Amino acid sequence: MTFEELKELIALFNASHLESMKVEFENTKLDLKKEAKAVAVPVIETATMPMPVVEQTEPARPVPKAGNEVKAPLVGVFYDRRNPESEPFVKVGDRVKKGDPLCIIEAMKVMNEIASPQDGVIQEILVENEALVEFDQPLFIIG
Repeated sequence: MTFEELKELIALFNASHLESMKVEFENTKLDLKKEAKAVAVPVIETATMPMPVVEQTEPARPVPKAGNEVKAPLVGVFYDRRNPESEPFVKVGDRVKKGDPLCIIEAMKVMNEIASPQDGVIQEILVENEALVEFDQPLFIIG
């Protein structure tokens, strides 16, 4: 290690936030340490200002669409298609018949196909693909 390289390494250490550093080269050992310095924390005084009064309002709840909810019969991962390359089983506006597949819920490496309980039109899909669903969680609205 040359003297210039050594000076550069020490300068980099001094400019860093490191408190200590050990470096060993072929015939050179370097042990650098910085002394802990007391840091002065500036005190900023602020005037107290009255806070504006904000009325609490309830968040707007979405208006449920007319139709029947199809709920998850088990806990698992929701899939809207058979595999990543295929099209979703259903989309909003699709007409379905009783027994048509709506989605798959994977539970313990078992793929459970969820079928439509009725004839109708898909009004809303309430779950994102690959989301974890809970038992009895609404998945679809069929009208």
